[in-house]
Formats: sequence, structure tokens, C-alpha cells
Amino acid sequence: MDRRIVRISVINDISYDQRMLKTAQSLYEHNYEVHIIGRLLPNSKSIENYAFTPHRLQCVFNKGKLFYIEFNIRLILFMLFKSKGIYVATDLDTLFAMRVLSFIKRAPLVYDAHEYFTEVPELSHRPISKGFWRLLERILLPGIKYCYTVSPGLVHLFKTKYKKHFGLVRNVPRLKSLPIQNNQSEKIIIYQGALNVGRGLEVAIRSMKHIDAKLYIVGEGDISDNLKEMVSLLRLESKVTFKGNISPEILADLTRKASVGINLLENRGLNYYYSLANKFFDYIEAGIPQISMRFPDYDQLNKEYEIALLMDGLNEFVLSNAINDLLTDTELYSKLHENCLRARKELCWEKEEQILLDLYNNINS
Repeated sequence: MDRRIVRISVINDISYDQRMLKTAQSLYEHNYEVHIIGRLLPNSKSIENYAFTPHRLQCVFNKGKLFYIEFNIRLILFMLFKSKGIYVATDLDTLFAMRVLSFIKRAPLVYDAHEYFTEVPELSHRPISKGFWRLLERILLPGIKYCYTVSPGLVHLFKTKYKKHFGLVRNVPRLKSLPIQNNQSEKIIIYQGALNVGRGLEVAIRSMKHIDAKLYIVGEGDISDNLKEMVSLLRLESKVTFKGNISPEILADLTRKASVGINLLENRGLNYYYSLANKFFDYIEAGIPQISMRFPDYDQLNKEYEIALLMDGLNEFVLSNAINDLLTDTELYSKLHENCLRARKELCWEKEEQILLDLYNNINS
């Protein structure tokens, strides 16, 4: 049987997008030919030995309105004369181009919403930009038949706003067979993800003044330089280490060697409040307890599995007390650790991917 072609658009660097790498691998293993079109950045690493064909677009502009316009135009021009397939728009910032291509080619369109784009913190104080993206969403989203997102909260929001069904495909990791290497002899706190506003990273850094441990910050983002300057001003260089962007494989190994994970999204809009970040599940897979916020979807999962300490508010003293409790209370730590080992067998991609495959297998060409 011929493989069905799937063309996925992402506006970021494919190399570090764990969700898209898992999606591509699962589709390929179930008789799909997968192409991912992303963005070429100066520090992009080579992509080899993946089960998809990568394409990277190099833009003149790298941020702002002109960047989004340029990327969508380049996306349309790049795919216009290629054979049609199932078009997948990852988030609102690629949806215009994929909707145009879907219309021209008379091909099915899928919307994979990794977030509630119009409610990201970066737009909270930019009413004109926020209004533009909201208008674009109202124009483009209603006509799309196949949609899915990452959390029950976002499923509910999209259903309420657009009276449209969204499937739920959570961003859980693959279950690894490597032994859990939990390390309590060297106290390491780990944060993984984008270094953007509203991630609680400033609070995490300040809290290290009161914690006898090391903090590894893995990732890059808009506030990377500000955070590094903050560490220098507080003279915490011996406690806080910036690891930058690293491959998913190395990240998984590093996370397993940590003692505690942190996931400190601030309540800066509905996107964060109804988030279900991949790091939440990555910490579980690694077998390490974590500190997270008491937002609805995290709260529900923690009631079911009890794998984290949840915080109602965020400041350096509350956070440092919570981390110190985990690092010093061996009974509490052991209980959460054992619960992670049980939960990881349920919250894994091997089970979640069937939902993804059911969605794609039911798409009509």
C-alpha cells in the first residue's frame, strides 16, 4: 500500500521539537510519508537519521510581524508545486499558509494547537498584535475539520469558543528502557524548556540563595541574556548553570541524573493556566519528583498519581521551602519517586500515539 503524504509546518527549529519528532516517527511507522518544514537558524544542527524528510526555510527577518509574513509566504511558495498531501499547521503562526495550500490543492488540513496562541504572555501587553491574531484565528479556525491540542483545558476552551471538537493528544515522552538513575548524592534541580517570560525562572534563580543544590537551566529563549545577567548580579554562578539547547536524547539522560524538576508557569493568561507542558511528563518519565503550579490539568493528574508538590503562589521563599522539603524529607521524596515510576508506564507516548493515529487514519483525502 502506498504511503500517504503528510506535510507538517512548524515555525521553530525542528531539531529540538520533541513533539514533532515523536509525531513524525509514529506516522512513519504506520505507513505515512512525513515531511516537516521548519526554520533554519544560525545555530541549527544537522538533522540525520530521522523518519521524516526535513526542509528548512531561511528567512531574512527573524522576529516581529515581518518575520511571520515572510515565513508564511516562503511556506506557500515552497510547497505550492510539490505533490499534495495532508497539510498540518502547527499553531496559529503557520495556519494561514497551510489553509491557503489546503484550499488550492483541495487537500485535507489538520490543526495541531500546541498552545492557545492568542493568550501567550508575549501578547498580553500588545493589544494591536493580539487583536490581529484573534481576528486571524476567528477567520481561519472555524472551517477546519481535523483539530487536536495538548491539554483537557485547551480542548474545553476551543470547544466553548468555536463549538468545534478538538482531539486530545498530550505531549508525553516515549517510555525508555534505561534504568532510573535518580541521584540524591548530588542535589540537582532541573528546568527544561524555553527561556521566556512567565516561566518563573527569575523566581527560581532567586530561590537558589536559600537552597544547597545546583540548578541546571536547559533551553534558550527571549530572556536568556537577562537571566544570565541576573545570575551574575546575585553571584550565583557556582549554583546556576545554563546548558543551552541540547538534543532530546542528551536532555533525557541529564534529567534522569537530577533530583527535582521545576515547572513554574505563571498565571499570565489562559494559555499558561490551561497548559500541560511536556516537561511535566518528562520529569515523571525520568522518575524525579517535581515542583509545579496548581493549575487545573496539573492538579487533576497529581490527584490521580501524586507525583509532584503543587504551589498556589510563586515567590522565592515559597519555592525554596518546597524544594528544600523535597530534598530533605526522604520519606516524602521516596513516595513521590515511586509514584513517578508507576505513572510513567501510563503517561507515555506508546499509549498516547494510538489517539494520534486514529485521528490521521480517519482523514478523508
